[in-house]
Amino acid sequence: MPKQYVPGTTAPVMITSDGDSRVFNVLDHLIPLKQLPVMIVVAIPSGGGDGPGSERGLEYDTVSGKYSDFVETEVLPMAEKVAQVKLTKDPDGRGVMGTSSGASAAMSMAWFHPERYHRVLTFSGTFVNQQWPTDPQYPHGAWHSRNADPQQPAKTAPHLPGMWRPRQ
Repeated sequence: MPKQYVPGTTAPVMITSDGDSRVFNVLDHLIPLKQLPVMIVVAIPSGGGDGPGSERGLEYDTVSGKYSDFVETEVLPMAEKVAQVKLTKDPDGRGVMGTSSGASAAMSMAWFHPERYHRVLTFSGTFVNQQWPTDPQYPHGAWHSRNADPQQPAKTAPHLPGMWRPRQ
């Protein structure tokens, strides 16, 4: 919880998949400098394992809006209750991020629910076919993010809204 958060106010939120804790160090330095707004981070650890057949593969590598729905209906309400914070519903104030399969999860969250998230940060993403179970609608798995038509071989990534920008 950033010490600059004012209880009772609505705050931007960044959701990390794999519970990547490096974001806390970055925000602890940039928020006081007013390079980023005061925001709440909800860091979600995976269920474990990796690749097809694993809990992590089911959560993060499934190419659908299911993980976003889970975060929206279960994780965020619990985070608000436990931390006693108010998280914005404005998609311009909501971001998703992750590394590896967490990056795939972040991309799918925004891809399938752009009305929820306008900010996406992925690094070292596992944009391959690791989904479990396999979905015939997206036969290339997370590779779908490379092409507007998931049934076709990948060409170029489609445009998605940008990342956090420092305040002017």
